[in-house]
Amino acid sequence: MYLYDRALAYLALNEQVKAQTDLALAIKLAKQNYEKDTKDWRNAFNLAIYYLAAQYTQPAERFYSYVLSQGASLEFIREAIQVLNDFLTIFPNHVQATPIRQLLQSSLNSDKSLDNLYQRLKFPCNTPNPQNHYSFAKSLKAALLGCGRV
Repeated sequence: MYLYDRALAYLALNEQVKAQTDLALAIKLAKQNYEKDTKDWRNAFNLAIYYLAAQYTQPAERFYSYVLSQGASLEFIREAIQVLNDFLTIFPNHVQATPIRQLLQSSLNSDKSLDNLYQRLKFPCNTPNPQNHYSFAKSLKAALLGCGRV
């Protein structure tokens, strides 16, 4: 995140060339990490914000959507929202950042409803891992939606 943070400072100072250099390197490093581990949600969300800051809107939107579709944890979604909030503090008129933040926020709200669904069902589970409970509730909701029962 150091290169990204420095790039934001350069952008705020209108030092476009320095900012783009740092963002290009941040993207390169995050892509290398992504190729090693596609389930590292923090890195994937970081890659998305790097693309957004570099004005590569379509790759940014794709990464945000992909990470959400793959079931990133609430912790990482909240963290990504905070990063976008910080970004919007510096660049309040950024056209694409606000809808992306709204997408993440709506996903967070949807995930809360999945947790509520699980709590209502109270199915026993052989594992103490709450992520497994969440995954089960998410799968069950998808199945019920497919049958028109939710």
